[in-house]
Amino acid sequence: MNALLESLGIQLQGDALLALRLVAALAAIYALSIAGQVGFIRAMQRTPVGSALSAGGWVALAVGAAVGPRGMGLLNAEVVDMAKPIMVVLLAWIGLIIGLQARRAILQRIPAVLWKWSLSDAAVSLALAIAAAAGLRLYWFDPHQASAAWTTLTALALFGALVGWSPETRSLGAGLGAAKSRTATLVHAGGGMAAIAAAFLSAPAIALLVRNADGSLALAPQSFVTALFISCAFGLFLAVGARVLLRQAGGDEATTWLILLATVALAGGVAATTGFSPITAGAICGLTMANLRGELRPIERVIAQSEPAVSTALFVLAGTLVRTPDSSWAWGVALALVGARALLKPACMAACLSDQQQHLDLRGPLLAAPMRQSALAVAIGVTLCIEEGGQFLGELLGLVVIAGAGSSLLAMGVVVLARPRLAT
Repeated sequence: MNALLESLGIQLQGDALLALRLVAALAAIYALSIAGQVGFIRAMQRTPVGSALSAGGWVALAVGAAVGPRGMGLLNAEVVDMAKPIMVVLLAWIGLIIGLQARRAILQRIPAVLWKWSLSDAAVSLALAIAAAAGLRLYWFDPHQASAAWTTLTALALFGALVGWSPETRSLGAGLGAAKSRTATLVHAGGGMAAIAAAFLSAPAIALLVRNADGSLALAPQSFVTALFISCAFGLFLAVGARVLLRQAGGDEATTWLILLATVALAGGVAATTGFSPITAGAICGLTMANLRGELRPIERVIAQSEPAVSTALFVLAGTLVRTPDSSWAWGVALALVGARALLKPACMAACLSDQQQHLDLRGPLLAAPMRQSALAVAIGVTLCIEEGGQFLGELLGLVVIAGAGSSLLAMGVVVLARPRLAT
């Protein structure tokens, strides 16, 4: 960026240059967010490949990596550090979206077969995460990282990456039909349930750790309980207050935006101060708001409008934090996770839904749905990076991105290969 300014005869230094870099980053994020509203881009997003790219956030991630500290340097480390409060608000907003899905009325209508599938998937994901963390500890961790604290953190982070799947089904070309529609509904609902589990079980993992005087990390369950209590109490207070204000707003869109932004900013700020996860803090607010009396449609309308911009902004900023793993073992684990997803996730789906196979489509492309990693995995990785930082967590985020991109590509390949067979 300095070279560009010098070519234009502009000399900026210090805070003025940092401010310009931050404004340029926000402008790039805004441009990417509104690009999705352009006619031909929207048409591309409705294609299978376009749906996969947009749902996974891969384009925004690539842009962030290209302009970040390890790319062109438009957003250097100082600017990324300045943007961390923005990331906290974005993460809390994503948590709010997840929490709003946990309505009591919806959870009570979930069929037993979906509970069976989701719990089985969680068990398989936890086993894979523990195995991967153990392998990384043996062959990748530095000596000072080969501790229970780092291993626990890695296992919980990988569990968040492995549990569940992307709920998007358009890229799979599921087509029409009652069986396909029922299967797609189960995929959507299961993805939402897994997101709730990851938000409350994996995202707050960072609060389990404290840094000792010598710089090492140690497990501290008592600090986790304290941070959880503060975040829950504050989240409940914010959610109840927000619902009262929203009721008084009478559905006014601008007021709804302001109330929700203030709620997630305060919840995320308290979480960041106490070392808790902004995602979980936002989810606590969302869960409480969803189960209080009152109209949810104004909230849902604002959430629907915000999702493209929020996801784009977060993935661009996530791209600036990603580091390429410098160990062949880390790459090997990432590829092993892709293979494990490809083999175990569809098998788990088929086994758990076998009792309903006469009503479902378990031979078509939707069987590849659970192969794909949830986009929430990247958000959890961002949470760890902004709370703790360091090269290792940046590389762990890179491992998650590699596994996610690989699983999406593999799922697309399976769908392409399956089409000729299904056509006959």
